[in-house]
Amino acid sequence: MLILLGRIDQARKINDPMVRLIGSDPEVVLQRGEILMREGRAGDAVRVLQKAIDLQPNSYMGHYQLGRALVMTDSLEEAQHQLEEAVRLQPDRAEANLALADLAVRKHDLDLLSRVRATLTRIAPNSAVGYQLKAAEELARHQPAQAEADFKKAIEIEPANPSGYSRYAEFLLVDKKRPEAEAVLKKAISAVPGNYESYNLLVLSYLEQKRTKDALDLLDSAPGPLKETSAMYCLRGSVLLAMNDVAGAQPVLDKAISLNAHNSEAWLMRARCSVLTGQLDKAIETYDGWARAVPSDSRPLLIMGELYDRKGNYQRAQEEYRKALASDPENPFAANNLAFSLLEHGGSPGEALTFAQRARRVDPNSDVTADTLGWAYCQTGDYRTGTKFLEEAVQKAPENPLYHYHLGAAYEATRNYPQATSNYKKVLQLDPNFSHSDQILQAFTRMNH
Repeated sequence: MLILLGRIDQARKINDPMVRLIGSDPEVVLQRGEILMREGRAGDAVRVLQKAIDLQPNSYMGHYQLGRALVMTDSLEEAQHQLEEAVRLQPDRAEANLALADLAVRKHDLDLLSRVRATLTRIAPNSAVGYQLKAAEELARHQPAQAEADFKKAIEIEPANPSGYSRYAEFLLVDKKRPEAEAVLKKAISAVPGNYESYNLLVLSYLEQKRTKDALDLLDSAPGPLKETSAMYCLRGSVLLAMNDVAGAQPVLDKAISLNAHNSEAWLMRARCSVLTGQLDKAIETYDGWARAVPSDSRPLLIMGELYDRKGNYQRAQEEYRKALASDPENPFAANNLAFSLLEHGGSPGEALTFAQRARRVDPNSDVTADTLGWAYCQTGDYRTGTKFLEEAVQKAPENPLYHYHLGAAYEATRNYPQATSNYKKVLQLDPNFSHSDQILQAFTRMNH
């Protein structure tokens, strides 16, 4: 009950001694997995929920919750397998089918979406969900008129269901019908005044139009219980930041964090307040608090690494990038930043190459990963391979002076002096105050002898 009510700290206080006393009970393990998910620790939840299934292989809830956790870690194929197993075990329960429908939309898998829609229509023929899924399928098939009719039908069938209004409003916003979307959202707020999503979408629409006063007036009009939630304080903080009212945003975001320490977006904006006011040490302190509160989120560790880089503390920056990779091994930004830091600040070129290759594997189309990988190959002596990636980076981002500098250095090392000279000159043309301009002038002297 406490988990369902969102009172996770209290739920954990009950679950902790149960884990110690009867830690092999599958229901206890399942509850631990749900608590970890609610805390944002999806990776830990996956490991715990896998144990729950090992203890009870035919557990519908075990497979369903593991599927949800896998979605949170972007392991979509395995998530689909677990959710389909839950459906096989109890085909007439809606939760796993609904999760499969969301997964199908995310994967743009029309066949899966069609199958799930048929199942849900059979289970609940008069439910608005079937019409919402039908509309999603029609949108994927580029049939907007039919989709709009089904969005309206979903609202007509269940006027007290806020998701129908939200999905319809999102469709209208994408279709650039902003006044119609705002009218739908206002109707949703009138019909279901305690629903956060309607307020969130309407506030975002106002912010895109720089209607910050309207956004604040809307938040002020929210019912008391909703107004006093972490999500709503976070939303107010975003409006105040849009107004450049950093001083006003800080206590609002502090309140959001105090109500829910796992609200990553509140932490992110609170730290941004410190960055905007030039308080980098305070920002780092906030990011550190975020990292401890939500250990499954690698973003605070990554940003701390970038801030330490700005402060010139390169060893500490590398430590934070390594922590981010420990939390999220497939994070291309952390892998790329660590590789580049190692190359620039006395690290092992071989180790840097390993991390650059990892970043490139996860993000193969990025000019940033191409440049770092090319530079890493050059630092290990493989100029032929390195030049290929550096040329790709320059082709994708021809106005980036750093890329031209790296490519010029690679050409110089292979005695292709005309190309080296051309790229070095491009660097100084793009940025006369480039940080390595002295090295470029020395290179000109070397090549002319």
